[in-house]
Amino acid sequence: MKPIITEDRIQELYAFTRKHFVEHYDIQTELVDHLANGIEAQWEEHPQRTFEDALHIEFKKFGVFGFQDVVEQRTNALTKYYWKEVWKLFKQYFRLPKIIMTIALVLMLQMLLRFSAFSNIIVFGLVCLMFLLPAVQMCRFRLQVKKRSKISGKQYLLEDIITGLGTGGIMFQIPLQFLINFNNHSELNVDNPWVLWIVSSFLVFYGLVAYLVAFYIPKHMEENMKKMYPEYALV
Repeated sequence: MKPIITEDRIQELYAFTRKHFVEHYDIQTELVDHLANGIEAQWEEHPQRTFEDALHIEFKKFGVFGFQDVVEQRTNALTKYYWKEVWKLFKQYFRLPKIIMTIALVLMLQMLLRFSAFSNIIVFGLVCLMFLLPAVQMCRFRLQVKKRSKISGKQYLLEDIITGLGTGGIMFQIPLQFLINFNNHSELNVDNPWVLWIVSSFLVFYGLVAYLVAFYIPKHMEENMKKMYPEYALV
């Protein structure tokens, strides 16, 4: 009778990938599927071959660098896939009626800045909120990721991408530079309509992007992860 890959063997394959420095569970899963299929293909011709020997033969097919090249290829491929999903969420969000709402917010903010005696304070306060609220939310997300990883023992590439999108990119650098320059040049020319349009559009658009990155995208990508990896929902 031909041997089969049992659940215990699957867990051994996961441990094998971790032993060979594959950190992310989503990459591990692809490698485990590849190894399991290769071992079963060997057993079709050599049913007497042990699991350990079949695994050793299968692993040798990856060459002298082991999983390194495959991990790099699959990491790049999954990163591109996840970024496409993130971009898809952006496009899904910016549809009617949200486009109309965005334009309305720009108009309302422009009028507020034009007729308010506290235009500079309003701009400074809004930029501070755009800096602080996403920062707090992304810190919460990072803590959730660490807690989930500690409980499950699994680390996901997608979570690293979302965390990097929120904390390692331009999302915090732009408002920080804005605050520094605004502090040095704090007079807002409310008589110039172009200045008001540019400032209003920047504040509204950047505020929406910060909201999407910190709140909207993590929530929806978590739902996608639960569909792709059922065990993700169990933690």
